[in-house]
Amino acid sequence: MEPKELYPKVLVFENGLEKPDEFLDKIMNSEEYVKPWTQWYHLGKETFFTEYSWIKTEKFPTQEEWDKQFANIKNPLAKQIADLFYNYTKQYANKYNVNIQNWSHGTPYLLIHDAKESDKTLAMQYHTDFIMAQKDNPGYKHWLTCLIYLNDDYEGGEVAFKVYKNDVDYDYFVYKPKAGDVFICPAYSPYYHGVHKTKTNYKAFIRLFWGFDYEGSPEWLDNQSKYGVAEWDKIEKERLDFEFKSSKWMKGSVEELPI
Repeated sequence: MEPKELYPKVLVFENGLEKPDEFLDKIMNSEEYVKPWTQWYHLGKETFFTEYSWIKTEKFPTQEEWDKQFANIKNPLAKQIADLFYNYTKQYANKYNVNIQNWSHGTPYLLIHDAKESDKTLAMQYHTDFIMAQKDNPGYKHWLTCLIYLNDDYEGGEVAFKVYKNDVDYDYFVYKPKAGDVFICPAYSPYYHGVHKTKTNYKAFIRLFWGFDYEGSPEWLDNQSKYGVAEWDKIEKERLDFEFKSSKWMKGSVEELPI
């Protein structure tokens, strides 16, 4: 299947998931395939497949490595999404010659954006899934974001992008998801994205990532050695609290610009 390129490194595989309405009905009305739905912050609901696997390889996994890791999954919906994710992200990685220090993929998130037209908090600010506040910290880093859309019978819910060319100038575009779309984009700067409110019904989608495990920048590790683990943890916590509360790494509300 040939993807549609919305912008360099931003791809949509239209009708990538066959019969998304049937898939959605199964996850909404059966406890056989997904765990009980729980609150997803103020945005709506979330759940996870009853079983899934985790894979980490030095390079993008071969088909044999992938099949071996996911061979024992009995949940047909989880297996379907795992194989779909692998096939489309493989095309993406080959197209753009994506090369990261290791490839790590874990649990998909099954998500619902509830409609609350008057609630502005449901509009996500422009952000990157690679958490910029923790870019130097050791740990898992998102690198590719994959979204699989399960319905489109709602108003709103557009994904808006600001792709920064420098500190001020950026390219702007909006994408309206369709049921069955498989959407893949960079999780890192300068690809900032935000989400418009879902105004009617609800928006259902699956969010998956490729990322990598990072040992930490030399500067971060030097400071940890300089201050000691306990003191450096305290300094870092204070910094992160300030940066998250001040929205330092956000790029404004999606409602700044018209669609």
